[in-house]
Amino acid sequence: MDERLRTDARARLSWGHDPAEVRRDLEAKGVSSVEAAHFVASEMAEHDADTRRRGLLQIGGAVVTLLVGIGVTLYFLPFYPFVSDATVAAIAAVMPMTSARAVPRILLAIGPAVTAAGVGLLVRGLTRALAGGREPNVG
Repeated sequence: MDERLRTDARARLSWGHDPAEVRRDLEAKGVSSVEAAHFVASEMAEHDADTRRRGLLQIGGAVVTLLVGIGVTLYFLPFYPFVSDATVAAIAAVMPMTSARAVPRILLAIGPAVTAAGVGLLVRGLTRALAGGREPNVG
């Protein structure tokens, strides 16, 4: 099979075109049906494996993100009501252009936001890992 045909077919498969349609187009361009079927099957298997690998990587990133978000929330939540004037003065000394009383509130808000992002990553990673190449294109 011509390298240009391979590249075109591989690109179409990676963009989510129907494998049967790609196989028919290869056959219409003179590739034998056995060779076209083998090429499409091998490319789809490679695509499925790559999608699952990316899903597992996203799950790993989601776990780290969840742990950071939960950790930040649990660290700052118990201390939030007890922010002393000394803490506010220390924050003001380090960051003079900010409202020192707002920093603990900002840090407390970051924890749940990061946790929510971790949940989103976890869902996307699970979708990819479980569905393989049969899932819709997920960014």
